[in-house]
Amino acid sequence: MPGVVPNEGPSVCIIGAGFSGLCGAIKLIQEVGTTNFEIFEMNKDIGGTWLCNTYPGCACDIPIHSYCFSFEKRADWRAQYATNKEIFKYLQEVSSKYDLYSKIRFEHCIQRLQWDNELQAWLVTIQNNRGTVITKKFDIVISATGSIRLPKIPEQFKNFKGPILHTAKWDESVDLINRRVAVVGTGASGIQVIPQVSKYATDLFVFQRKPSWIFPKIDFEFGRITKFLFRYIPFLLTLYHMVLFFLMELVWYAMRKNSWASKQATKVCNAFRKKQLGKRKDLYDKLTPAYDFGCQRTAFASDYYPVFTKANTSLITEKIDSVTTDSIITGDGSKYEIDAIVLATGFRITDYFAPMEIIDKNGDNVLPQWKKDAPSLFLGIASHNLPNLFILYGPNTSTGHNSVVLTVEMQMEWVVSCLRKMIDRKAKVVSINESAVRNYMKQLRDQFRLMVWDASLCSPWYTDELGRNVSIYPWQLSHFSKQVRTFNYNQLDFQ
Repeated sequence: MPGVVPNEGPSVCIIGAGFSGLCGAIKLIQEVGTTNFEIFEMNKDIGGTWLCNTYPGCACDIPIHSYCFSFEKRADWRAQYATNKEIFKYLQEVSSKYDLYSKIRFEHCIQRLQWDNELQAWLVTIQNNRGTVITKKFDIVISATGSIRLPKIPEQFKNFKGPILHTAKWDESVDLINRRVAVVGTGASGIQVIPQVSKYATDLFVFQRKPSWIFPKIDFEFGRITKFLFRYIPFLLTLYHMVLFFLMELVWYAMRKNSWASKQATKVCNAFRKKQLGKRKDLYDKLTPAYDFGCQRTAFASDYYPVFTKANTSLITEKIDSVTTDSIITGDGSKYEIDAIVLATGFRITDYFAPMEIIDKNGDNVLPQWKKDAPSLFLGIASHNLPNLFILYGPNTSTGHNSVVLTVEMQMEWVVSCLRKMIDRKAKVVSINESAVRNYMKQLRDQFRLMVWDASLCSPWYTDELGRNVSIYPWQLSHFSKQVRTFNYNQLDFQ
């Protein structure tokens, strides 16, 4: 192991400079009163998802006023749904306001976290963009690596000799105008990119494994009067945030098995699909999901279905059998000659924090354990075997119906409380009781039995290779807030 660089005093390592990492840093400043932290970011700038995802049509899929920090509301958002560039600019402005750029080490990749029982601290192995590897000691680690990070690129596409674009690694130098383009995947990113690609491709082939449930997207620009009122009457802006929050909380009821709300949501989506497809009845069944509403992430789009009524667009539902240097061949033997491929195939969410290694207090490598047994974390944040380590937006923290930014804020509220207790007690180590984790995970599994996400047809976005749901938080976000506020701190162990 490379020599350890000393880092005396209570110190915090934050991994990642997206929404979660920035939130963690700001809360440490505001509520713990410390600036003794470093943020390590593998990319050249802040932003995480909103730096890396630049595909045409990339935008927030929930109202933007719900997808920003509650402590950094904006009165001047252009429209109800913000583009990736607008969100990225917002994060840059927030980072500058809190002087976070001076605390961020860009193009620094965390290779390994190892708990040292003797030092009662984490040894963090870091590689910079010059290839130099050092190890630093930190008292606390906040992992904010996120789940929308590692693109899923199926091996079979590597035979193709033309341009291959993944939505998470878009190459703007590739020109798709007047070319035959295949888009593989019709999930959240596929639904956004397909209408844009259809505008300039001569032929568009959309390869669909499962259709998505789609609500009409009610988008609009905020007028000058609205922005004025939001800016100069802050209560109205706060009220708008609250209204959006509770409206999205209501969507959760549609994700309960066989609920009235689920049936109504299904009717709305079916009617919307029928209206948008018009006379193309041949497309209706192909674009109708065979699984319950909410089982896969619900999309909002009003420009998606009309794409398939165009003469230059083909919807292929046969499974892809093989990919040659210039074509895609499906299971029924059909061959589609193409010039470029767009992969909207999602992310490797069950690789969790990979390629980083985490070695727990028992000397065990965490990733193989999680792959085998599934993660067991209290509130998706803390594990008994990982003292002084807090994970933001980790396993079982996506709500499927509300804002992950609010989830992260609530998680940091819990982290801050733990750190305050630790500081007050002059302790060096804090960890969650094993029994607290076990009881929480049992409650989680019991709740899943009431929800649509328990079904085998659910999205692989939500489940691991063994069909276990490792992504979704199965309650309302208001319940998460209650769990944080009513937490019994006797369930923490201090040393």
